[in-house]
Amino acid sequence: MPTAAISQAAVLLGVAETTIGQVPVGAEWNISTIRFCNVSNNPRQVTIYNYNTVGEAAGDTTTEYKQFSIQGKSTFEYGPVIITANRKISALADAANVVSARIHGWETTP
Repeated sequence: MPTAAISQAAVLLGVAETTIGQVPVGAEWNISTIRFCNVSNNPRQVTIYNYNTVGEAAGDTTTEYKQFSIQGKSTFEYGPVIITANRKISALADAANVVSARIHGWETTP
């Protein structure tokens, strides 16, 4: 099974669902952590979703964390988590462009 680092650019969360990463068909992601960094001075509320893009969508049943607070100039680490093909990790914040998210982990393919 070939393994490589997950190659996803960091994203700034919006007030609507923002994709952080989606596992390609034929792969699995072993995520050690996703770092959420609040770059503003104020606390921000963040919601994280984890769901299969085939038949599911962002909503209450696919929420991992709902409106949790990240203090200003602070970081929250989500993980570890293993997700399979077609799964998507996404999030939103209560203010746009002030919380960044970056995936750290590896992708495995058959």
